[in-house]
Amino acid sequence: MAWRGGDLLQADAGERMMKDQGFCRWFGKQPGRPVQPRAFQFRRKRHPLNGWRALSPAFLRKGVPALVLFCAACGDPPDQSSEGTSGSEVPVIQAGERFTCTPSRVWDGDGPVWCEEGPRLRLSGIAAREIDGGCRSNQPCPEASGVEARDALVALLGDRTGESRYGHVTVQGPVLRCLSTGDAVGDRTGAWCDSPDHGDLSCAMVKGGWALRWDRYWGDHRC
Repeated sequence: MAWRGGDLLQADAGERMMKDQGFCRWFGKQPGRPVQPRAFQFRRKRHPLNGWRALSPAFLRKGVPALVLFCAACGDPPDQSSEGTSGSEVPVIQAGERFTCTPSRVWDGDGPVWCEEGPRLRLSGIAAREIDGGCRSNQPCPEASGVEARDALVALLGDRTGESRYGHVTVQGPVLRCLSTGDAVGDRTGAWCDSPDHGDLSCAMVKGGWALRWDRYWGDHRC
């Protein structure tokens, strides 16, 4: 069937009217009137955190960094036994090597002892109580308290000069001559050390009753 130009235009107009009528019914308008779609009304969804609203861009820029800093300050305190080592490498002396140590501070009765030369000593072959008075389950547990053992080691090393903000006792004493037994975990060097005033420090701590001999690491060492 041939379509004339007028019929084609009329058919197109009718099709557009049908579409317009459907479009108008969708948006609630009457056919034949200008169609101005109304804005959709979105209902605010309740935030799962009981009424907390979406965070504003200003809060995200300023509040979140401040909150992160606040939470960091409320975190776990630093490891007191490793104070002063953040951001720097602590040398561990290889087993069998001899070295010197000028003591500067002490944590507890078997170490670590900070050396001005860099290493941190863990006295070999002995076990003292922790500074809080406890004992590890895998090591001997002497009668002397952790504080008594620490103060005894300080006296063997030299003169007590103060205390750091984390509880380390600062000392000033003569240079120790040490023989490394290797890595003692936590960047510490296990060592047998001799003081010019008191001799073998491990033997002196055991003799005074502030520490016990730890057979696993004592080996054939002689005082």
